[in-house]
Amino acid sequence: MNNDAQTGWVTSLPGGPHAADEAEVRPADHPDVAAGRTGVLIVNLGTPEAPTPGAVRAYLAEFLSDTRVVDYPRAIWLPILYGIILNVRPAKSARAYAKIWTAEGSPLRRYAVAAAEKLAARYGERL
Repeated sequence: MNNDAQTGWVTSLPGGPHAADEAEVRPADHPDVAAGRTGVLIVNLGTPEAPTPGAVRAYLAEFLSDTRVVDYPRAIWLPILYGIILNVRPAKSARAYAKIWTAEGSPLRRYAVAAAEKLAARYGERL
């Protein structure tokens, strides 16, 4: 077991199902944890279906209507969203998305799917 001199965190542990292929990092005083399945979250706030004003408008409406994303009072926020943002931003944002869009679609979606596939291939049933 190696402790990082600055943090005191454990940087590798002998044994265990992941010790051979991955170093674990946890505080030095953390109790041992029984081996089990590993969970990985790949999280983002979404992406439009296409780099078009209509698709960007639909995405922005869904994303910016979520009270976990924007926590302004609805009576104040919704007129701003529907009166200004959804009338101004979609065309401008669609042009920006078009510059990075690929034949495979949204780069954000493509990279998230690729990361999930690589994690599944590497960790298989442990994931």
